[in-house]
Amino acid sequence: MNQEKKLTQDEAQGIGMRFLLNRYPDAKVTFTKVALTTERAVPLYYLEGNIKIRSGSLISQLLWRSEQYIFKIQVSALKGEVLSWELK
Repeated sequence: MNQEKKLTQDEAQGIGMRFLLNRYPDAKVTFTKVALTTERAVPLYYLEGNIKIRSGSLISQLLWRSEQYIFKIQVSALKGEVLSWELK
């Protein structure tokens, strides 16, 4: 039987981290849940956590606090691709 190599939990988390930081540089990302599941015979990692996004300008950073959001990311455990993501 030919088994494809699955990503480790740390690798999936790293993909999620890079994905978020590419979109929101200087954000602070905290993972609260990383779970390997199978959907339609495809192994997937579900990543959940919190992200604090700083305001763009220096003045707005001094005047307003960083906004905190909850994120959910789905990563293919075989291909290492982000399949879906959500920010609330």
